[in-house]
Amino acid sequence: MAESKFLYVLRHAEAKPGIGIKGDFLRELTLEGRKQLDRLLGMLKKMDFKTDLILVSPAIRTLQTSEIIGFGFPSDIRKIVDDIFDAEPQTLIELLNDIKGEIQKVLLIGHNPGISALVSYISGQDYISMKPGMMAIIELQVDDWKMLGGNTGILKEILQ
Repeated sequence: MAESKFLYVLRHAEAKPGIGIKGDFLRELTLEGRKQLDRLLGMLKKMDFKTDLILVSPAIRTLQTSEIIGFGFPSDIRKIVDDIFDAEPQTLIELLNDIKGEIQKVLLIGHNPGISALVSYISGQDYISMKPGMMAIIELQVDDWKMLGGNTGILKEILQ
């Protein structure tokens, strides 16, 4: 097997309340949410965190999360993907299956309940509830993103 692939799954940080689907889409991070991400960013810097690709939902709170966590990464590795917003796990799997083989490390920034279900499915764990600002680190047991599916990864750590 080639070099291990890693999937980092991040739930956006705490956001202000919103009403309805349009209001939900426009929710911004709270001050506490920004503090959550500052703590997480400190942990990631200590780990010398690197990623080849950042996939992010177009919702305001996920874009703000990606700006804070993606600080220092080249802007061309961040891809805004409409399908991540309100996505089912299968939609997220299909999105990840389309990643080019040379990409080794992907950061996916999205929403619950889809990302919690995704982490649980890939790692074969009982349901893992991703709280706002939590990041799951999954080492994938596949050579190509096309092979990603249920029980194909090992949950290495959850950061908060």
